[in-house]
Amino acid sequence: RGRAIPHPNLNYTLIDGRIRVFEPQRFEDTKMATCNGSWTPIPDPSGQTVSTGDSDLDALVGGFSKGSVNLIEVGHGVPTEVSSLLVAMLAANFAGQGRGVAHLPGSRGNGFTARDSFCQFIKEEEFYEHVRVFEMNIVGGEERLQNVLLVEGSQMDTDFRWDNIEYNLPTSKKPMLSLISLNMLERIYGPAAHEGMNSHLFSVRRSGGIFVGLTS
Repeated sequence: RGRAIPHPNLNYTLIDGRIRVFEPQRFEDTKMATCNGSWTPIPDPSGQTVSTGDSDLDALVGGFSKGSVNLIEVGHGVPTEVSSLLVAMLAANFAGQGRGVAHLPGSRGNGFTARDSFCQFIKEEEFYEHVRVFEMNIVGGEERLQNVLLVEGSQMDTDFRWDNIEYNLPTSKKPMLSLISLNMLERIYGPAAHEGMNSHLFSVRRSGGIFVGLTS
């Protein structure tokens, strides 16, 4: 009595017939100052699938099938650090094996934030060689990184042409990854944004690439 209860709800388990409570946890920022290339790529689960960048997730879903369209929905209450780490591991596992990555970050993301996130794992030269980051073409905008691809925001078929992405990743191997924030896509092109993705999705599938859409 007379004391605050900072965590009124706690997760617990009844495994082995005992009740045990999971203590509240805090996530620490794991970003590193420089690209250190510490990532050891996780091998593909099979000849027809590629790794998600997490061996436990591979065991759960079997990896991503080549030529597939996938959706990752981030539920309420999931810390941003967790979803960002998932994106970084996925991209790093592709780029770390010399595979191409085309990435549209979320609303607060850009080339610099992508570099800081992915640099937890891959070398700086791998980031610039195998990762392309989409950014809005704003007149008088801030300085951009050399691996940024500008989108005009009017014709999605033109902005996200897959052959143009492959052209801008000349040394990258296949299968390539299209890693797109659907929330940001809708913010740029409006409610009809998803319909405009048909050409992009078709081209990704035809080339044997992997599309991963991220949404809240």
